[in-house]
Amino acid sequence: MSYYALIANLPNIYIGMDDPINIKDFFNLCVVHLNNHEKHILNGVLENDSINEEDHSFLKKWNQLNIQIKNNIVKKRAQIRNLDPKVYILDHTNYSGSVDYSISRALEEKNPADIEKKIDQTRFKILNELINNDYFSLSKILAYAFQLKIVLKWDSFDSDKGYEKI
Repeated sequence: MSYYALIANLPNIYIGMDDPINIKDFFNLCVVHLNNHEKHILNGVLENDSINEEDHSFLKKWNQLNIQIKNNIVKKRAQIRNLDPKVYILDHTNYSGSVDYSISRALEEKNPADIEKKIDQTRFKILNELINNDYFSLSKILAYAFQLKIVLKWDSFDSDKGYEKI
């Protein structure tokens, strides 16, 4: 399926941007370009449903690297609490030295918000790297969906918006 028009029309997103596109508008942009199976996959990503790695090769790569990120966090937290991290570590494939390095650097921060932001920046970067030369593809759309969720998470941390919600 051709995704050129869809991907060309997606707004650029980044952590800290003002007024990002919302999930509903993003999904509505996508539905006219996707078949039913692809819509199902995208909806699962956007709605935090359990994601079946077998639905698309991109999901497997992303899930495995995300497990590596979480394992690094577990190791650090276990070390702080004098616990054995092996109990909490999940098996994964597609090991990346750059992920270990980026997460270990993030975990050196003192401020928990800074740690979280650097971890999300690492995730954002990894998602870009996973699409590599496969830019006009479902992989790009799925990467964008995960990145959008990260952007919206940080957008919700805005103090003015938080005050309005309270």
